[in-house]
Amino acid sequence: FIMSTNELIEELNKKLIQIHTSFVINLNYLKRISIDKAVLSISHKDKDVTVTLQISRKFRTQVREEIGHFMGGKLGI
Repeated sequence: FIMSTNELIEELNKKLIQIHTSFVINLNYLKRISIDKAVLSISHKDKDVTVTLQISRKFRTQVREEIGHFMGGKLGI
């Protein structure tokens, strides 16, 4: 399957969002979110690992909008 760079970026942008200058997350692993934190749950080597990451002020509005869109408008934060 061949995809242009723009098509690839558009596809990735449906699942990947930037929450901080240093963090891009995959929304498939997002378990909880608050105004300033995202909690992700990842299975690695038969272990469940929970990671809490800070959402920077710069990205908060964008994160809320993108997660709401990803969830079909069902965001209650």
